[in-house]
Amino acid sequence: MTTAAPPSPAHGLIPTKPAPRWLVVGGLTLLLLSQQVPLTAQDMASAAWLGHPGPVFFTSPLMAAVAGTWAAFGLFAACQRPPMGAVALALALLVYVGTTPESFARIGILDGTVRIGCFVPETAQCRAMLKLPVGDTRSMSVENTIRFAPWYGARLREVASERQRELSVLTSIPGSAIFRAPLYLASGERLKQLVAVQRQELSRLRANTA
Repeated sequence: MTTAAPPSPAHGLIPTKPAPRWLVVGGLTLLLLSQQVPLTAQDMASAAWLGHPGPVFFTSPLMAAVAGTWAAFGLFAACQRPPMGAVALALALLVYVGTTPESFARIGILDGTVRIGCFVPETAQCRAMLKLPVGDTRSMSVENTIRFAPWYGARLREVASERQRELSVLTSIPGSAIFRAPLYLASGERLKQLVAVQRQELSRLRANTA
C-alpha cells in the first residue's frame, strides 16, 4: 500500500495567534469539517496514529468532564448573568469539540499524522487491529518494550516526512486539534478526497490479505 504524504502547513507545531479569535475559528472549523466529512465507527476502529501503537485519548474523559463543568456553570450563570453564561457555554463547546477522537482524526488526516488503515501495513499490530491474519509478520516494537523496532523506525522514515513525524507528538496533547484546525478552514473537499482514497486503500489491503 502506497502512503502519500499530504502537504504540511508551513507554520509551527501550534500556531501563535490571538487566542480567543483563533480558538473560535478552530471550533467552527472542526464543526464544519464534522458536517462535511463524517467519520464512521469503522473508520475510527481502523485508524492508525503516526508514531503511536494506538490512539492516544487518555485525556478525553478529563476534557469531557471539564466541558461538562463549564456547561453546567454556563446554564447556571445564564439565569443570573446571560453574557457570562453564554461565554461559559461557548467554552464548554470549544473544549468538547476540540478534544474528541474524531476531531483529532480529521485534523490528523489532513496533516498526515493519522490515516484510515496503517502507515506500515506489514506490522503484526496493524494486522491485529484490522482483524487480518497476523501470520509471521513482525512487531513494530522491540519485545517487551515500548521502543520501536529498528526496521519499523526505518519504514516510518520512508512513508512519513520529518514534518509529519514532528506533528505526530500533538496527538497526545489535549486540545491540540482546535489549535491546528484554523490552518484547514477551507479543507473540507481535500479531507473528503483523502478519506475516500484511504478507505479504498484499506479495502484493497483487506481483499489482498484476507
